[in-house]
Amino acid sequence: MEFEDYAGNEFYDLVTKIPDDFKLALADFIINFGRLELALDLLIWWAAHLPNVHTGRTMTARLDVRPKCEMALALLSELCDSSPYESFKNLNTEINRLTKFRNATIHGWWQTFGKTAVAMSTRGKQEEPAALMSGEPFEVSDLIAAAAKASEIEKSIRAFVSERAPLPRKHEH
Repeated sequence: MEFEDYAGNEFYDLVTKIPDDFKLALADFIINFGRLELALDLLIWWAAHLPNVHTGRTMTARLDVRPKCEMALALLSELCDSSPYESFKNLNTEINRLTKFRNATIHGWWQTFGKTAVAMSTRGKQEEPAALMSGEPFEVSDLIAAAAKASEIEKSIRAFVSERAPLPRKHEH
């Protein structure tokens, strides 16, 4: 069987030619989401009362966003003051939504139709079997809004870690 080179193919052109305004908005989203991921690391280190960044990196360096959120929730639930847990629980819903959008835009095949784009997943981890064709249309303004939301969440998390971490709850045995 001979390999077919897609360059110059009409389908290939549709999924590779992305307008500059989408590229710029995507770059902003990627940068802000990366900062959000770092804030999740900091939140875990803070809630775990880790002595330094190097110890923290050993815990979180190889984790994706979902396990980081799960770890953060578990650690925050053990603190005497439940307000960081309650606040983060609300943020977690938004983080999950942003993560799905991020994964589609980063790992997907893009198609643009004037002012609208679709990023179709190429990964097999999606809930539905027809994930490749399940992209939701979005506009540049949606990428800009997602970047702003990631930045807002990152700032909220950094507000937690700017204070001294509450002590862990005492467990009765």
